[in-house]
Amino acid sequence: MDRCPFREGVTLDKPPGTRPGADQSTGSFVDVGLKKEVLIDKPLKPGVRVTVRMEGGYDTQGRKFLLGRAVPPETPRQELGSYWGYELRLADGLQTVFAGKPTSWETSFHVHVVCFVCVLPFSAYSAC
Repeated sequence: MDRCPFREGVTLDKPPGTRPGADQSTGSFVDVGLKKEVLIDKPLKPGVRVTVRMEGGYDTQGRKFLLGRAVPPETPRQELGSYWGYELRLADGLQTVFAGKPTSWETSFHVHVVCFVCVLPFSAYSAC
């Protein structure tokens, strides 16, 4: 099992759980690809992708779940200095992509992946 201090997961469609400790706050359960679910510190809608900072390692301490905290997606990259997933963005057009001037975000594109669909007229296909 990978014991990274961060994991990516998806919030589950189940009632919020109560976190142990002084605050007794409620949060969402997240599937991070382990046998046990992770209870995070924030209640989120089901089906939301979330980056989780694992708390207390991977020890359940007798609980049926692990504990974690929701963090911004760039936190693992900033703190660990390693690759941490990717983001997809939709550009207004090819000119926007290659000019490096995205319209709805602050940074430019790092990798350009362009897909074209080449369609030939039906007459270009030979009969079988």
